[in-house]
Amino acid sequence: AGLARRRRARLVAVGAMAGFAFASVAGSGLLASLIKNLYGRVRPEHLAGDGVFELHGLAFRAKYAAFPSGHATTAGATAMVLALIFPRWRGPILVAGGIVALTRVALGAHFFSDVAAGFALGACVTLVIAHRLALRGVAFRPLADGRLVPRGAAGPAGWFDLLAGLLAARRGSA
Repeated sequence: AGLARRRRARLVAVGAMAGFAFASVAGSGLLASLIKNLYGRVRPEHLAGDGVFELHGLAFRAKYAAFPSGHATTAGATAMVLALIFPRWRGPILVAGGIVALTRVALGAHFFSDVAAGFALGACVTLVIAHRLALRGVAFRPLADGRLVPRGAAGPAGWFDLLAGLLAARRGSA
């Protein structure tokens, strides 16, 4: 006869956190795509003449879409999402995200500045979204020092409790 009130609240909280993750990655990716097409920085493998300073704004071609790196933007957004959800692991998560982003330089697809700007863009868009949600009491709550922590049911422990409850309810109705 439906989910218990507590389980429903957890489901809503987990859904809000999933929506936050999606909005962060997708939103920062769309913004990066807009910027890179407006800016038109040439990729390292297509250098000619002035090289790093070669710009072709509004070109809308992949060879002129290096700044900011879309992959690094996704890495920055994903790392910040995970760092906010798992605050205890924030440092290692952000370092791992930075390493993933730097592979774009190692592969010769981007300059370091493309990757640094992309990572920062993804992380910043994610933080803005998280702070906006915290102001509305959704997914996060701000601490006195300004840091954000996941709301109880929206955090990882809430996910496991929700999953266990849903499985138990399923077994009871089968």
